[in-house]
Amino acid sequence: MERPVGPSEGEFVELHLRDYWFIVMRHRGVVVAVTLGAVFLTGIWVLVQKPVYRALAVIEVRPERFDIGSPIFQPMMPFTVETFMNTQMNIAQSRAVARMVLSRLDPKRIVSLLQLGRPPKGDTWTEEALIKLLQERVYARSKRQTFLMEIGVEAPSPEASAVLTNAWAESLIEFNRQMEIQMSQTTGEALAEQIQQLQRSIAEKEAQLARLAQTAQVQVLDQQINVAKQRMETINQRILEAQNELVEKLADLRRVQTSAPEALPEIRNNPALQKLQETCAKAEQEYAEKARIFKPDWPGLKQLAIQRDEACSGYRQQARALHQRLIQSAEAEVNAVRDKERRLREEFDSIRAEIDKLNKAAADYQTLKAELENQRRLLDMMTERRQQAQIAGAGNIQMSALMRLIEQAQPPKQHIRPRRLLSLTLALVLGLMGGVGLAFVLHHLDDKIHSHEDIRQVVDYPFLTFIPDMEKEKDTRMVQNAFRFLQGYVWMTQNSGPPVRVLMVTSPQPGEGKTFVAVNLARTLAQAKKRVLLVETDIHVPKFHQIFNVSRRPGLLDLRGQETPPAWDLFPAVNEYLIVIPSGATGHRRGEASPTLEGLDIRRLIQQALETFDYVILDTPPILAVPEALRLVRDVQSIILVVQSGHTTRPALQMAAEQLARIEAPVLGVVLNRVDLTSKYSYYTYYYPYRYYYSYYLRPEESPKK
Repeated sequence: MERPVGPSEGEFVELHLRDYWFIVMRHRGVVVAVTLGAVFLTGIWVLVQKPVYRALAVIEVRPERFDIGSPIFQPMMPFTVETFMNTQMNIAQSRAVARMVLSRLDPKRIVSLLQLGRPPKGDTWTEEALIKLLQERVYARSKRQTFLMEIGVEAPSPEASAVLTNAWAESLIEFNRQMEIQMSQTTGEALAEQIQQLQRSIAEKEAQLARLAQTAQVQVLDQQINVAKQRMETINQRILEAQNELVEKLADLRRVQTSAPEALPEIRNNPALQKLQETCAKAEQEYAEKARIFKPDWPGLKQLAIQRDEACSGYRQQARALHQRLIQSAEAEVNAVRDKERRLREEFDSIRAEIDKLNKAAADYQTLKAELENQRRLLDMMTERRQQAQIAGAGNIQMSALMRLIEQAQPPKQHIRPRRLLSLTLALVLGLMGGVGLAFVLHHLDDKIHSHEDIRQVVDYPFLTFIPDMEKEKDTRMVQNAFRFLQGYVWMTQNSGPPVRVLMVTSPQPGEGKTFVAVNLARTLAQAKKRVLLVETDIHVPKFHQIFNVSRRPGLLDLRGQETPPAWDLFPAVNEYLIVIPSGATGHRRGEASPTLEGLDIRRLIQQALETFDYVILDTPPILAVPEALRLVRDVQSIILVVQSGHTTRPALQMAAEQLARIEAPVLGVVLNRVDLTSKYSYYTYYYPYRYYYSYYLRPEESPKK
C-alpha cells in the first residue's frame, strides 16, 4: 500500500495577501513586543546621547579673473563649477587648515570647547590627535549652482561650535591667501620655462612647414589635384564605355554559342557554303524523284544515295567549321575588351593614389600650419600670464580663487544629533519590520497542525470536520453541528459500499481529544435514535467512569474468557439508545506491568453486539503510545483519526499515518479537534461570521442546554 502522505516537501503552497495578514495578527504579541523593545532601547540610547551642535559660516569662493576655460586652455585643464567647488571643499577639510586652526586657537581652549576628557593614550592631547579630531568634526558643503560654500564644526555646545566654525573659516581664507602668494611666486619661473619650450617648438614647426612647402610645391598643389581629378573623370568615362562594350561582346558570344550554324547570318550568307547547300539540295531532290520510281535495292538509286550523303556531309562540315571560327573570333573580341578595361582600371587606381598623396601633403601642411598658429597664440597668452603673475607676486594679490566671508557663524538654536524623532521613527519602522519577520519565522518553524490545509499537506486522508474548542466556544450548538457533520460522513459511507457500523476512534498521541470525539459521536447517533454501544478499550487511561459518572465495573476487562454473549443491560445505559462499557478495574499497581487486552476476543464481542446495536464505537489508545490500537484495526470497519489543533505535530500525524498504511487500515478520515473560532485571525476565519447566525437568527428556546 502506498504511503498516505500529502504533497511533496518541495511543493509550493500559494498564500494570499490575507493569509500574510493573518499570520502577522496571530503573532501580533511578538510583533508588538519586538516593536516596543526597539522603540524602548532606542529611546534610552537617545536619552543618554550628548547633544551635538553645528554652526554654519558662508564663504564665497570664485575662480581667478582669467578665462582659464577658454578654448586654448581647455585641453590642458578642464574646468567646471562642480569640480572647482569639490576641490575647495577638500581643501577646507584638509590637515593644513586644521593645523592653522590649532595655531590660531590655543590647544587648551580647543580641548575646553570640545569638552574633551582624558585622551585614550597619555595624559595630554597631542597636536596630531587634536588635528585628527578637528578633521572628523568639520563639515563642508557647496550650494548648488552657486560659488557659496558652507563651513561648520561640530561641538557639544552652540557657543563652542560658533567659535570653532569662525576660526575655521578665517583659517581657510588665510590658507588660501598664502597658497596663492606662494603660487604666484613660483608661477613666473614655471611660465618662463614653458615659454622657452614653446618658442623652441614654434621654431621647429616653422622650419618643418617651410620644408614641406618647398618639397610639396604648395603653390601649385591645388592645380595638380584638379588636373589629376579631370584625368580620373576621363578614364572613368572610358571604363564605363569599355564595360558597355564588354556587355555587347558577351551577348554576341552567347548568341553565336547557343544558335545553330544555319541560323547565323554570318554563316548563312557565305557564298561557298551557299553553293554547297545548293548541291546538297539538288542531290536530295534527284534522290527523291528516283525513289518514287525505283525500288530501294535498285543500284542506280543506291548510287544516288551515296552522292546525296557526300554532298550534304560536305555542307555540314563546312558549316561547323565556319561556326567554330565565328565562336573563336567572338571570344577573342571579349578578351580584348577585358584587357582594355583592366588597363583603364589600373590607370584609374594610379591616378587616385596620386590624388591621395597630394591630398595628404595638403592636409599635413594645413595641420602643421594650424598647430603653429595655436602655439603662437598660446605663447602670447602665456607671456601675458607671466606678466600678470609677476605683478600679483609683487603685490600679494589673489589670482586663483577669491575667498571672502559672507556670513559669520552664529550659535545654533537646535542640535543636529541625536535626532530623537527620526531615531524613534526609524526604531518603530525597523521594529515593526523585525517583528513581522520574526512572526513569519515563527510561523515557518511551527510544525503543529492548525487547519485542514496542514492535514492535507501531511496525509491524503479525507478531512471530515473540525470540532470547536469547548473551553472557548460558549455556544454548544456549534459543537453539536460539528458532530452532526461527522454523523453525516458515517451515514454517507452506506451509499458507496457496505454500511459502516463498527468505528474506531483514535489519535496519534495522548491528549488530543479522541475520547471526547468518541463520546459525542455516540451521543449524536443516539439522538438520531440509533442504538449505539460505546466501548472503552483505552484501559491505560480510562475516563468513561468520570465522564458518565458510573462505576468502572462491570467493564471490558471483566469479559475476558467469556464466550457467551454478555447481558447488555448490566452495563451503564446513558439513555435508551446508548450503552457504555467502561474499561473495568485493571488492578494495576505502580511498578507492575501495564494491563493488556490479552484473553479478550474483541471481534467476537463486536459480532455479538451488532446483533443488538446499530453501531459499535471503540475508544482506543493512541496509535503511537501503545500497540493495542494497531491490534484492534483488523476488528473494525473504519477508523476516525483525531488530531488536536495547535497540539498535534506534523511528524506525529505522518508517523501515525505510516503505521496505519503499513497494516492497510481502513481510515474514514481525520477530525480536527479544539479549533478556536472565537478569534477573527484564527485558521478558520472564514467560519467566524457564521457564529452570528446562532446569536441573531435562532430563538433562545431553540438553543439546547449544555
